Amino acid sequence: MPAILTAMALAAAVYCPSSFRPRTPRPVPISADDYPEASLRAGEAGTVTVSFDVCPDGKASNCRVELSSGHNRLDVRTCELVERRGHVPPAVGVRQILVHEWRLPSD
Repeated sequence: MPAILTAMALAAAVYCPSSFRPRTPRPVPISADDYPEASLRAGEAGTVTVSFDVCPDGKASNCRVELSSGHNRLDVRTCELVERRGHVPPAVGVRQILVHEWRLPSD
């Protein structure tokens, strides 16, 4: 049975207007189905920390790896998923931090 992978986002405000009240962002949905095939075959696993900008419409953009998993494929895939699926409460001038652990499915 494949392990369900979770991603947790934590607020990291760079600039926050006084009228903005930070809320806990929704997690970026990342599942075992998102595991890069080449990483599965190579037995790659690890935890990656990325940061990204929050656009006025709440979408994620400008994803950057802050702490690598040690495997480029996992790092790149995490940013791809964050930018494609990431949606948090709209804000201006705010960066979010996401920590995701890629774990190999157990038999």
